[in-house]
Amino acid sequence: MSVTDQELAAELRELADHPHLAARQDQLYDLAEAVTDPGEAERWCEIDLFAAFSPDDTILTDAGRERGRRFGLGAAVGPALVFVPIFITWLGLMMATGAYGDVLDEGGPDAARRPFLEMWQQGFDGRLPEFFKFDNIALCTLAAIFCLILWTVLENVTKNRKEEAAERDLAALRVRLRAALTRA
Repeated sequence: MSVTDQELAAELRELADHPHLAARQDQLYDLAEAVTDPGEAERWCEIDLFAAFSPDDTILTDAGRERGRRFGLGAAVGPALVFVPIFITWLGLMMATGAYGDVLDEGGPDAARRPFLEMWQQGFDGRLPEFFKFDNIALCTLAAIFCLILWTVLENVTKNRKEEAAERDLAALRVRLRAALTRA
């Protein structure tokens, strides 16, 4: 299929308007003009278009902005989630040791003969709220660890998909630019 000069000029203008080609927008517009205007074409006759519009110099991504997005709320939540299981465990331990201290104050040395974990699981004779019993704290810690793993996996899958899509878009842009330069 043959491409007319007008279609080629339109493609070059469309490419010039692409955000990743903004740094070379003026030159691409000039080349589009040269395709349809023989007087302008003379300036471009001696130029190696593939050298002049090499993909490394022509297609520029805004890596800084992409990096900034990765350091947003989503990137902050993952590392913070690491501390949730630790927080739950230490909160439960703090409540248990407080209740254990109350049992020792009231029962004396005889109360210390029972295993700490057994007393924790039983609620220190009613001194510990149900939520802070050992099995509940262990279950909440496990749930927090599971959420952390799930968050990490989802975050990585999403990031990988976005990066792959961006790479596919850049590859398609390179193909379009190369095809337009070949026709020019």
